[in-house]
Amino acid sequence: MTTAWKLKATVFSRSSNQLIDYISTNQSQIPNRNNLQSGANYFYASNIAEANTKGIEFESWLSTTIGKQTSLRWSMGYTYLNTTNNEDAISVYLSSHAKHLMTSQFIIANPNWEVSLSGLYKSRNAVISSEIQAALGDSYQIWSSRFRLHLTKEISAQIQVHNLWDVSYQNVLGSPMPGRWLSAGVKISL
Repeated sequence: MTTAWKLKATVFSRSSNQLIDYISTNQSQIPNRNNLQSGANYFYASNIAEANTKGIEFESWLSTTIGKQTSLRWSMGYTYLNTTNNEDAISVYLSSHAKHLMTSQFIIANPNWEVSLSGLYKSRNAVISSEIQAALGDSYQIWSSRFRLHLTKEISAQIQVHNLWDVSYQNVLGSPMPGRWLSAGVKISL
């Protein structure tokens, strides 16, 4: 049995200028507003003069062998993000990105097949919009599973179940993500 463990940590900071995002804007401040409801707020594409993102990321990989040909691999990651802007603008993408993000993947494989289970957990600020009758929950968790069969050394076929537990969620306010769905494919290595 051979076991290997790898750990990585990263601290980062990013400054963005003239970032285009959708900001809640009153109808009176929108050019070409002839067909808009008077006094209503709309998400309108605007330049945000500056946005600053600071964060930290941890990743861990553990792998081991079982017998002569089977391997187990497990990875886990955590990311913390804090984004601010100098205008205190509430924008769609900046307000809906994850403040805490966790990922994990477990894989068992041998030369003939591979099975994996991967998960994603996002925690962020909850947002509710009565205007579009939509809500972003403060967190969600998604799991997916994949089975891959190695037909030859060069060809493999796979089937994957995305959103295994059929969770209802949105990454961006007003844009529901799909429920459980399947994908299948063939990989040819030349």
